[in-house]
Amino acid sequence: MTLVQDKIKDRIFELEIEQKEIQMCLTQATFLSTQEYYSKLSQENQCWIAYYKDRLKDIEQGEKCDE
Repeated sequence: MTLVQDKIKDRIFELEIEQKEIQMCLTQATFLSTQEYYSKLSQENQCWIAYYKDRLKDIEQGEKCDE
């Protein structure tokens, strides 16, 4: 496994932890504006998670082609 893959996996892990924290804040938010903020933050975070998972998948598939 390359250093790049390790860094991407670490970033995915960090984002997934952050996502859990965002969800917790979202469930505890009492004002609509606060709920909207955390909802938008959650959606953005999910996009980043998907992006990094796609990058990781592309790297892994590239390595399989090289074998």
